[in-house]
Amino acid sequence: MRCYYHRDLESIGTCKNCTKGICPKCALECDSGLACSNECERRIKLIDSAVDRSINMGILPSLFWVLVGICFLAGFMFAWLLEEFDWTYLTFIIFGVLYVLAIHWRYIQRQG
Repeated sequence: MRCYYHRDLESIGTCKNCTKGICPKCALECDSGLACSNECERRIKLIDSAVDRSINMGILPSLFWVLVGICFLAGFMFAWLLEEFDWTYLTFIIFGVLYVLAIHWRYIQRQG
C-alpha cells in the first residue's frame, strides 16, 4: 500500500480515523494508533476519551442493580424472619438470587 499523500512512499500503516495509508513523514502517533492529520488526531482522541468514559461508567449501573437485588432479597428475608412467610416469598427470593447472579455474570463478561 502506498501513502495517500506521498504516492512514491510505502505506507507504514493506516489512519485510525479515515483509514488512509500513511508513510513515516505523515504519521502522527496517538495513544491508540496512527493519524494522518491534526484533525484526524483530534477526532481519534475524542473517540478514545468517549470509549474510556463509557467503560468507566459500565460498572455504576451494574453496581446499582446488584444493590437493588440485594435490597430486594433483604426485604423478603426480613419478612421470612418475622414469620410472615408465604411460599410466594420463596419464589421472590429465588428470583432475587438469580437476578443478582445474572447481573454479576454480566459484569464479569464485560470485564473479560
